Amino acid sequence: MARQAQYRKYTLWGKGRTFVRGDALGEEMRCAIVDKIMNLGGDMATGFFPGSFIEVANHFQIWPETPEDVELVEFLKRERPSISYSSVKEKLEIFGNIEGGTLVSAIGRTVRSRMSDGPWTWKKLTKQPMDKFTDGNITYAQQFLQFLHGMDPVKVKYFDEAGVNVATGHRSYGHSLKGTNAVEILNGQSKGVNYTLNLLCGLEGVLYANTVFGGADTYNFLNFWSEAVEYTTPSGLPVLDNGDVIVYDNAAIHRFEGGQAVASWLNDMGIAVIYTPICSPEFNAVELVFNKLKTMLKRDEYAQLLHVNVPAAIFGAISTISEADMTGFYRYVNYFQM
Repeated sequence: MARQAQYRKYTLWGKGRTFVRGDALGEEMRCAIVDKIMNLGGDMATGFFPGSFIEVANHFQIWPETPEDVELVEFLKRERPSISYSSVKEKLEIFGNIEGGTLVSAIGRTVRSRMSDGPWTWKKLTKQPMDKFTDGNITYAQQFLQFLHGMDPVKVKYFDEAGVNVATGHRSYGHSLKGTNAVEILNGQSKGVNYTLNLLCGLEGVLYANTVFGGADTYNFLNFWSEAVEYTTPSGLPVLDNGDVIVYDNAAIHRFEGGQAVASWLNDMGIAVIYTPICSPEFNAVELVFNKLKTMLKRDEYAQLLHVNVPAAIFGAISTISEADMTGFYRYVNYFQM
């Protein structure tokens, strides 16, 4: 019962300030309110006040008050951005300095307006696996960036695979009356068969690509490189040359026996292979190529072609990727001196 009485002692008013039910506000608080009214043009003699009492009330609302409380809110939100305000409130009531606690709404105002680096907003989470943040991977990422920072971007090429099917051309958004669902009837197969696009790109554009039926595997990985080294650009130059560096991720087919065989074979030709850090697609410019490619495949002409001939639609979309696009993609990875 004593514990229940302790929790009944403090009450929260609409602006988040704690008070003791049945007791008058303390003299210090009453004087502060009067001083605020006077500063806003109030007259004690006549009782006239030209300002807004709501403004006065808002001035005395309680947020997490001390710098330490705000730091605790910020720490909790940085550590776990999805943590609810109610969970933050629980932590504040245990570890904070506000006697009697605070309101969830006050915590929300703190997050939106009082963080050290500016206002925070609620947005979709970008989830990263823990493997990305191991000491070993962080060290490797630093070495990766330092190595490529000193490279001539013309000599750096990127490779990866992407799955494409009829559903790749389906748009995810459409218009409808406000408050109603936007519904679209699918024409034919909802997904269809899957093709794997293998793609090698450089600063001048897409250098070589092929498509295979089904998923990626070691055989198709080996076959791609046997074709790519024989391919030439429209100007007659080989797409791969001595001194080139090829960047791709550390997927199993890139690292194990097949991947090791490709790396050794390319190395004999003076071509180096370097893997991106674990779970770091942002360091591979080919991901930006795929992003534009899949955007183009949602256009009507390519989306319709996907239903008839998936490879033809893929290569039609590839033809839209320009040298200017690639320059932008290389700048976006942000480790070249460009």
